[in-house]
Amino acid sequence: MFKKFILCFGLTVSVTLAGAAEHPFVEDKPNIVIFSVDDMDYESLGVTGCPIPGISPHLDQLASKGILFTKAHVASPACGPSRQSMMTAKHPHVNGSLGFLPVSKEHVSLSQVLMENGYYAASFNKGRDYESFAWDKMIAWPGQGFGRDPELFYKGVLEQI
Repeated sequence: MFKKFILCFGLTVSVTLAGAAEHPFVEDKPNIVIFSVDDMDYESLGVTGCPIPGISPHLDQLASKGILFTKAHVASPACGPSRQSMMTAKHPHVNGSLGFLPVSKEHVSLSQVLMENGYYAASFNKGRDYESFAWDKMIAWPGQGFGRDPELFYKGVLEQI
């Protein structure tokens, strides 16, 4: 059983997992899983109504054991500003993320709040929209050569655990 977590934001899927030996165990705090997904609509997963059988069995199983938010909306039609809004809890016109540029470091982020409360936060992500935020570890896919290779992504996440 994992006792700590890593906050992972991915090109296709984001996952929060446990890990990192250099940080003390956090036994009284829950592990957290956050998925931040590009180019999916609500019915892309089986758990939310996709008619293709077996399209997402692992995500469906995970959703059945946790909290699934079914009434969420994006803050922007563009992916980067939406992710930055999720991380800052501020709309793009407030956090300054009106395009595909990092937000100002003056904005407190979800990862910063989690780290200040004893969590290990790592980001495995698409790139620049998470550069402004505090992380224990950050790996941007293009710079690390993950591309869209799920095996390389899997190995990178396991290294952090």
